[in-house]
Amino acid sequence: MGSSLPFRSIQIGTTPIPLSSFIAAIGPVMLVNNDTINTIWISSSRSVSPTGSDSIPIPALGSISLSPQDLWAVSNVPNVQLLLVPTGTQWAPSPAQVATQINALGLAKDTSVNNPSYQPITLTNAGLLTKDSTLASQTAGGTIASEIAVAGAPLLHKHVGITAQSNLSITGTAQTFGPFTITQPGYQVFFSLFMTAQQNSYLMVEMKWFDSTSGIQIDDQRYFMVPGTDSSTNLHTLVGQGPTSGDQLTITLQLVGTAGTITVPNFMFFQNSRALLPAKHIWKTWAYANFSINGGPATNVSADPKGNLLGLWSVSVPAASALSFYPPLYTGSVTVYVLTASGTTDCQVNVNALADTIFGTGQRIAQFQTDSHGVALIQQFALPRSQVQFTMNNGNAAAKSINLVLQSSVTE
Repeated sequence: MGSSLPFRSIQIGTTPIPLSSFIAAIGPVMLVNNDTINTIWISSSRSVSPTGSDSIPIPALGSISLSPQDLWAVSNVPNVQLLLVPTGTQWAPSPAQVATQINALGLAKDTSVNNPSYQPITLTNAGLLTKDSTLASQTAGGTIASEIAVAGAPLLHKHVGITAQSNLSITGTAQTFGPFTITQPGYQVFFSLFMTAQQNSYLMVEMKWFDSTSGIQIDDQRYFMVPGTDSSTNLHTLVGQGPTSGDQLTITLQLVGTAGTITVPNFMFFQNSRALLPAKHIWKTWAYANFSINGGPATNVSADPKGNLLGLWSVSVPAASALSFYPPLYTGSVTVYVLTASGTTDCQVNVNALADTIFGTGQRIAQFQTDSHGVALIQQFALPRSQVQFTMNNGNAAAKSINLVLQSSVTE
């Protein structure tokens, strides 16, 4: 047995070594395994082994305090450093030792950092920020943002065309298109129509919404409009927008009224996802000059539907007679103001649902009577999904001028 030393560092191998041969301290001695990856086993038996039932391990960079008397140590590899620290109670490896151990064990290690293709991140080099193959496969075709835009996910407004029809000849036999799959919360529609022969015929556009799982129809909207008189300067062009209802849609076009053929040069329907979707269905005339309808005036009213002004009439109505005018289509709320030269209550304005033949041709939906000053003041009401007819009746014994202004709501 050698002389006692304050501290000792010994090499443990595959052959058991008695610790009392290196230190004769009385009392506990802290045994420190200073190796970064290999384990040392301790036992009171000289036959100590890594698999022995009477052996306890000191893991790499671990420690334990015991009396070294009658203790034996062994490892499963040669040259594993064991530190003997008399009266020692606490020991912790340095950060460098811990880093070496983590690196040796391959823990939390991204091998891509050693890839020579990666360089420092600059304005022209993405370095480690470059997409790996897995991310690239998930966002094929571009960045995540562009993929969302293509899908039209809220709150973006990417349009997706649902149908585009051209040069349709619409008669009393219904033409139905679809069903179309609807995946976005909003829609827009654009189309135009004309009819060269003036008849009391109108176009009906009907949209039926379905739930594809149950097959149940959950909504239905019909719109009625007057055709223009030709395919150029008098083409009647309309736009519409609103929220979608179900996930399937059919669109039906049909002539209603007397007879003839209405030509629809184009009909386009889109779905979209907008941050602020319209709360209701607003369809309106986009452009027109003259409407093709029996008894219609040679020149219709002055109007600017794009500027929310649906009509300005200023005419002289013969005594005990009436004149009718046809404003653009608008399916929302409107304000009407009437002023006459009568100066009494004998003038009247009637509003008829002209084009909605299902409701009944010429059925009155509103009426305004002049007061004792010949004024009908400002009236507000909602128009139907049908183009309407304004009829100004003069009950006076003499011809009187009647002025009427129709304005659409600025909030829709």
